[in-house]
Amino acid sequence: MVDGFLRKCVHCGKGVAKGFDACPFCNQALPKATVEPDQVETIEEEMDVKQSLSSPYSKDMTPATPATVSCPACGEAILVIAKKCKHCATYLAPSPNFELLLLAIPVASSVLVIFCGFKLSMFFVSSAVVLLTVLTILATALVAAMETNAVDMTYNKSKRTYDAVTWFFAITFLWVVCYPAYLYKRRQYGLRNRLRTGLLVAAVFVGSTVYIAKVISYVETHAEYSNEAIQYFLKNFPK
Repeated sequence: MVDGFLRKCVHCGKGVAKGFDACPFCNQALPKATVEPDQVETIEEEMDVKQSLSSPYSKDMTPATPATVSCPACGEAILVIAKKCKHCATYLAPSPNFELLLLAIPVASSVLVIFCGFKLSMFFVSSAVVLLTVLTILATALVAAMETNAVDMTYNKSKRTYDAVTWFFAITFLWVVCYPAYLYKRRQYGLRNRLRTGLLVAAVFVGSTVYIAKVISYVETHAEYSNEAIQYFLKNFPK
């Protein structure tokens, strides 16, 4: 019986390797095995498959190296199918296009706040500033939650990262702190660290809002004094 390496001795029944004309165990002559050419090809193909499945080496006995790419964060070689870099622990998730919105929303709101402060009447300015502030906070919190969900960010106590719902409420109720914090933490999931830009944007937004609020307060205070002076003049200096 031929199975690719061994055949059975017809005299003692033990397996004998190819190339022997006599059994090394019983010293009896072995009949020549008759194997068709197509059977030889089948045997060799089966052995190639077995070798490729059981060995980490390729057919020419060189180690099989899977396809690799460079980590975008540290530059080290990693597998193409890797979801996290084994060298710098950076998550290799695709970067969704939410970064521009996270930075543009507070900047655009700051411009609108200043425009409302100098172009609208005092009655509309107060309402407009409050509305723009609330919408800006909710919009940035929502965009951050969408990006968090897109990169599968989860709660991790050691890295101090949170899921989408937690980030949404954290940014909503503590925007000044959590908005820049999120722009920093997002780097752990393959996204760019925008802490410095976020701090600058937050300072511009908070500064413009506080400035317009002080302008409104100043105008309302002096307008009250002006009304009292007019009433006093009308009473004491009649025509």
